[in-house]
Amino acid sequence: MQVTPLMTGPTWPTTRYGALDKDLTVSENINPPEIATTEKDVTLEKPWLKEPGYTGIDNMRDYLSGLRIFAYLELQMMKWSYDSFDNDLAKENPELAEKNFGFSIDRSGRINILDPDENLSEEEVSCLTQRLEQCDGLQRGAREITQIIKLIAKYDKAEFGQYQNLNPGALAESLDYRAIFRSEDMAQTWRSQLHQHAQTQVQTQRQTEIQAQTQSPSISEVV
Repeated sequence: MQVTPLMTGPTWPTTRYGALDKDLTVSENINPPEIATTEKDVTLEKPWLKEPGYTGIDNMRDYLSGLRIFAYLELQMMKWSYDSFDNDLAKENPELAEKNFGFSIDRSGRINILDPDENLSEEEVSCLTQRLEQCDGLQRGAREITQIIKLIAKYDKAEFGQYQNLNPGALAESLDYRAIFRSEDMAQTWRSQLHQHAQTQVQTQRQTEIQAQTQSPSISEVV
């Protein structure tokens, strides 16, 4: 399976099962034929056997490519919802639209405004949060992407095997979606953010372990 590039035009994305419905998630859109499998076939080494939309996949590489394709489709659908928010904000509050901010979405669908320059007032944060909460496609898509990230982090040993005790849920909640949607290559930006946050998460875990070891008294001190 070859990963197709992100679509930049207005063409609505399609799959081998037909055109996607913009009001549904990718998983809800895809309804493949039933696949007859036995319980012993559904193993950790072959997760695609119990996932919808993976007919014809018979190896881990193609399974991971399929996960990324679904993630990129979700990002594109989320971007259309974000573009509506962005256009309305630019018209009604251009000064706020020009400010440097981002937003992440937690596992419950709650919007978290990111303020790297610390230049947003409480009123502005509240305004952005309320506006983004009205974009239902963003929250729904983020939940789908969170599930995809969990699978990629679990099965992609080449990229994530080096990270011990990785928390994929926290990793997904660290994404800055505004930065992704405003980038020239959403797929690459999404992937880069995953790696960056994975490295940060591991470094934080190591620092915590070192501090715990430093603060713990040695056996000789106890005696």
